[in-house]
Amino acid sequence: MPTGIIEAVTGRREWSGNYGPMVDYSLTIDGNEVYLTKKPDSPAPEPGESLDYEVVKRDQHGTKIKKVWNEGGGNGSAPASSPSQAARNESIERQVAAKCAAQVVAALSANGKLPSSDAIASTFDKLTNSFHVTIRGYTVEKVDPANSIAQDSLPAPDTSGTEKPDPGTTGGGVPDDDIPFAPSVV
Repeated sequence: MPTGIIEAVTGRREWSGNYGPMVDYSLTIDGNEVYLTKKPDSPAPEPGESLDYEVVKRDQHGTKIKKVWNEGGGNGSAPASSPSQAARNESIERQVAAKCAAQVVAALSANGKLPSSDAIASTFDKLTNSFHVTIRGYTVEKVDPANSIAQDSLPAPDTSGTEKPDPGTTGGGVPDDDIPFAPSVV
């Protein structure tokens, strides 16, 4: 991505396209003739202005450049290494962890294994913290063991009614030798 100084604004051409009215500014940047397209209500480029840009295309009007926004252009396009992107990633990870914790708490509630009403918030927070550490794959902050939930502190799952019958029996342990089978046709 080159950075240049606008030496001169040598022309202006108004036109209309799919995105409404536009203005092409003919510029001289570091001795090169280029043009830059902007909305009419955007500030016009000024001589002496420093500009980070990329060459977009070369056509019948000349070489078109586009301004590159280093810290995002207000359209959500902040670079991946910016502090705002790190905070956004942290927020997304935390939301996913909270959703996982809510699903576990809902499952515990459905099975009647939910802790007392006083302990729900604490359990939810501990689960959220544990899931967040798992989602990240590591932790950058020191995790307080008192605020982290251990696997052995979770209630055992209720597996009643999920037992499989022994092969060769009906569901109640009764042999199935007396069940008539139709002869197989091959």
